[in-house]
Amino acid sequence: MRLSTVAAPTPLQRFFWHLRSLGPRSVLDVGCGRGDLLALCNDEGIEAHGVDRGRHNIEEARARGLHASEGYAEKLALPDRCFDWTVLRNVLHHIPNTEATLREALRVARCGVLIAEPWADLTVSSQRLAHDIDDWSKAVHQALGYYHRPGLTLTEVQAALPEHPAVRATVDYFANLERVSADPIFDRMAEFVSRLPETHPLKDQGENLERRAKENEVSSMGSMTVTVLISAPVQEQHRGSAQSVTIP
Repeated sequence: MRLSTVAAPTPLQRFFWHLRSLGPRSVLDVGCGRGDLLALCNDEGIEAHGVDRGRHNIEEARARGLHASEGYAEKLALPDRCFDWTVLRNVLHHIPNTEATLREALRVARCGVLIAEPWADLTVSSQRLAHDIDDWSKAVHQALGYYHRPGLTLTEVQAALPEHPAVRATVDYFANLERVSADPIFDRMAEFVSRLPETHPLKDQGENLERRAKENEVSSMGSMTVTVLISAPVQEQHRGSAQSVTIP
């Protein structure tokens, strides 16, 4: 008997499969980073464009042959209803103005908006520890003047959605129970922690979390995926030929 090992899908792959199941012909990835989701879309023949405020991310995405441009989620320089789906994958917790971001995302979408935010199943001890480490790391960033809050809850996303008679939302939760080492997280955070005042309480909190992580299991953060559907007939959404949009 031959046994084979199949690697578990990554969070990005899971998210892409969810997006693909919606049947998009065109996608705008807001906060596209270096373009990993754009590349998956291109491989499947889905027209994909990215927007990111980081010039280095845009340069790297373009070097990979991907379509991406500098821009801000709160004010997209794009016409109304120019893409089937707008994607906000792990973006909202980086942006103070959630309402403006969602309003813009819905404005440029014909079919809807797909949102992913970090999430943990707090009934599982390894997930609670992952959640505590994640919250601490973001608190350190915030203490240094960055905007990096914990992942939004479903209630917060719903409260930030603009009033719109043709919008409905569904939510899916995925708990990632894969055991991981927290060492890389603390290694990445060391430089930020070193910039805190010597007596800052987040330093002690980090040391306590690092000890807990060495003594207990830590699993990967999971995700909450919200599908915000604009309830227009499919025939109307896809009437005529697909609209091609070029981002400068």
